[in-house]
Amino acid sequence: MKGQSAIEYLVTYGWMLLSVAVVTGIVLPLIGGNQCNRVSTGIQTGSLSVENYALTEDNNVSLQIENSGPTELSIEEFEATVNNRTRTYTVSKNITPGGQRVASITALEQTEVCEEIRVEAVYAKGPLEGLTTSFELKGKFRFNNLSSPQPLTAVNANY
Repeated sequence: MKGQSAIEYLVTYGWMLLSVAVVTGIVLPLIGGNQCNRVSTGIQTGSLSVENYALTEDNNVSLQIENSGPTELSIEEFEATVNNRTRTYTVSKNITPGGQRVASITALEQTEVCEEIRVEAVYAKGPLEGLTTSFELKGKFRFNNLSSPQPLTAVNANY
């Protein structure tokens, strides 16, 4: 008798737990369980960190960069890769110790699916130049089909 009661108890509550797990798995993504826009990895390296990022109304990803170290940082460029497409952005931002600056990755568009942007930042820390760090950002954005804006490297003017 005791064995039969124990089996009935386990079967009854086992099915209940299984059904709760299945319903939770179905409902959770529908009510906002997808945190695609806020997932990122590798964002803090030494004194350089990305504190926040967001897709703006003009389809740029704005990055809030912070210098938590005692030496001035100079961000030189970002190389961003989405779906095997790479674009290089000249940044030229100096960040004082304890300071913050905002930089942008431009020429993006909003999508319905979550994409990953792999970013490599080239920066200088005091007298050390050519330092690099990489991080990933996830969000519902990708490069648009327009050509990315390129900085002028030289200007020739004939009068």
